Amino acid sequence: MGPARNTVTATIPVGGGPVSVTVGAVPAPNADLAVGLTAVPAPLLSSAITYTQTATRNGPATITTGTVTTALPSQTTGVTGLPANCTYNNTGKTVACTITGLASGATATNTFTAQQNLLTLGTLPATATRTTSTPTDPNTANDTATKTCTAVTSLIITC
Repeated sequence: MGPARNTVTATIPVGGGPVSVTVGAVPAPNADLAVGLTAVPAPLLSSAITYTQTATRNGPATITTGTVTTALPSQTTGVTGLPANCTYNNTGKTVACTITGLASGATATNTFTAQQNLLTLGTLPATATRTTSTPTDPNTANDTATKTCTAVTSLIITC
């Protein structure tokens, strides 16, 4: 970021007395990053869920770098279709995606498929969270999104 400049102009009448001007530091830029998550189960007789993780830059500054991490269901056995900017941690069952140069109003989208254990039944929650970003995010209320699917049988998942 380059130097900030402000101009102050004042007209002071002759004999108007002493005048003082105080100049404060320019506030650091910030950038609100809103996180979204969708989940779509694979067709019947499959134990896969395709997730789409989004990060939308609401302003005012450009996101120079950031990370959105999706915590997958504990029953996840692997991930396929990872974009180049994402990594999968099998131990923690997380997908972390790096975001760079996201301008105002732009959205970064990352889609990947998580395979679930064939014996899985019950709820399958996933949560995407902004884990880091530069500059600072002033609105933490929209930094997390959750999507829950349900394994009705071992090969039928609904979201």
